[in-house]
Order: sequence, then structure tokens, then C-alpha cells
Amino acid sequence: MLFGHTLKGQDYWEGTAWVQKRTLDGKLSHTGTSFHTANLHDVGEGQSWIEDDRLCERWSNWHDEIAICMLIFRGSKSDQNNYYMMTDTGPHPFQVSN
Repeated sequence: MLFGHTLKGQDYWEGTAWVQKRTLDGKLSHTGTSFHTANLHDVGEGQSWIEDDRLCERWSNWHDEIAICMLIFRGSKSDQNNYYMMTDTGPHPFQVSN
């Protein structure tokens, strides 16, 4: 559902935008406001995978490698393209596009 697509979302606290592009093999780029505790703005390239029903990401562009795993929930049945990424900083809403 998320691999091979673009996610467009908002920071839970500020409402500022972020975009993630994820390839089918898990390569990942993130631009815009971060939703990670590490405050990773415009981090460039990373890697993603599924582990124990969670979406995980690894970023090695910084001083230390950072890995984070999060739960993904779908919004209500009436709005099938609204999702929430549950991280340690809150529930970040996003939508999936091609």
C-alpha cells in the first residue's frame, strides 16, 4: 500500500507539510517538516521495510544512523485515503498518491 507511492502529510503539532516518496524496494526520500524525534528535515535518502506490522525507516545521512518504526492506521470508511502515521511525536495524518 505504501511502497511504490508518495505520501503527503502534515506535522501533528504545527500542521506543516511533508512528503515521502517510497520505491517498491523500500528506498525512501523525505522532504519538508519532520515527524521524527530526531528532527530530520529534508534528510534525503533512507531505507524502509515492514517489521512486526510496523513501517520502519532507517536514515544514515546524519551523524548517527537513526531507525524508527511506526504504526499506520486508515481513517474512517467514508474517507478511504486518509491515514495516520503513529510515531513517538504523535499521530501524523497523510494521504497516499501515485
